[in-house]
Amino acid sequence: MNLIIRRARDEANQNIPMEELDEVAELLSASYSTNSNNAELNLPFHRAIIEAQHVSGENWIALDGARIVALAGWFSPGRRINPEDYHQVAAGFGAFRAQMTSEVETWWTEEFVPQYNRMCEETFGLERRSQMWHLQMLCTHPDYRRQGIASSLVKHKEKQLATGNHLHEMRLEASSPQVINLFERWGWKVASSTGSQPNVIHTNYGELHFCCIEKTAEPPILTRDMFGQCPFQVETSSLLFV
Repeated sequence: MNLIIRRARDEANQNIPMEELDEVAELLSASYSTNSNNAELNLPFHRAIIEAQHVSGENWIALDGARIVALAGWFSPGRRINPEDYHQVAAGFGAFRAQMTSEVETWWTEEFVPQYNRMCEETFGLERRSQMWHLQMLCTHPDYRRQGIASSLVKHKEKQLATGNHLHEMRLEASSPQVINLFERWGWKVASSTGSQPNVIHTNYGELHFCCIEKTAEPPILTRDMFGQCPFQVETSSLLFV
């Protein structure tokens, strides 16, 4: 498999090409369970999230040839899913909310989102949360799982963040013990405000259990003898040495 990792966008106009948006939305629908009471909203919801990540962060995709097989969707520091955000509304959340029933919109705006934001702020603190990169979505097509593709997508972003001379913190929320264990193997750690117990979000559709997970992308630790054979001048004042 010849895996390619790149941003999901048109370099000319910085938008997501419509065919890529459709393919990534279908990928999400194939990757996530659709056994909900409102399964018809899954595809519009996925499109809205992808567009929100595009205008407020980054979508990274993995391709096998021309086929998109995995996605990592990030919100940049200070940004998050916000159905009231003008740019996210214009990008697709407005169209998605128009398809919601009043019951679903109440669940989203009055039950889930307020409790979700409170959970994150209690765990990380308001200021710290605003400075973190947020991994909102990570999925791999069922035909391509257990090949290290999701790991490659996450580590690609980690390496990007670790190239400067600043510490960049990352976070995500997970409800599956398998996902939590997977990220712990990748060097992430649980950062729950409830200790070892998951956070619980209470809604009319039942309880949702989440654990907050975090990791710091640190600049590489260098030794001075690493520059002994360097063929060019290196400014070392901003590098971390041991």
